[in-house]
Amino acid sequence: MRISLTREHDGKVDDLFALLTDPESIAARRPDLAEPPAVRDDRGATEVEIRRTVGVPDAAEADRMISPVLDLRETMRWHRPGPDDIRRAAITTAIAGAPVRVEGTYELAPTPDGCRSTIDLEVTCTVAMLGGRLMAVVRDMAEHRLNTELDWIDTALNLRRP
Repeated sequence: MRISLTREHDGKVDDLFALLTDPESIAARRPDLAEPPAVRDDRGATEVEIRRTVGVPDAAEADRMISPVLDLRETMRWHRPGPDDIRRAAITTAIAGAPVRVEGTYELAPTPDGCRSTIDLEVTCTVAMLGGRLMAVVRDMAEHRLNTELDWIDTALNLRRP
């Protein structure tokens, strides 16, 4: 099951990248962190690891498909920008105790008025019988969280403008 989001931002690629990789910014937009985010340089790539605990929607809990609380480990591995000034990251989200995984890419590209962020993710499930419903729950939760996060980023970018 796919998730694709694209958003235009007023800030530059470097401004958005800074918000996505700064531990204080991550903590400000992620109130559900289980521990402080880990940001490290790995041979020129910037790796961000976030562990968080989230509640699931009542409908999913009622189905007894998944626990009412999920422990997530999200990793974004940002590569240096290429000659086109585009920054790309590989994203992986693992859910403890659930047969669901989210993987994909995050791209920050310059535009004449700022930059564009594009997120393309694939939600997969290793248990065929539960797959469709479980992936739909995870997809809906991920889309909601991503849109909320992008709204926060847009506000933060606007506050940085002179």
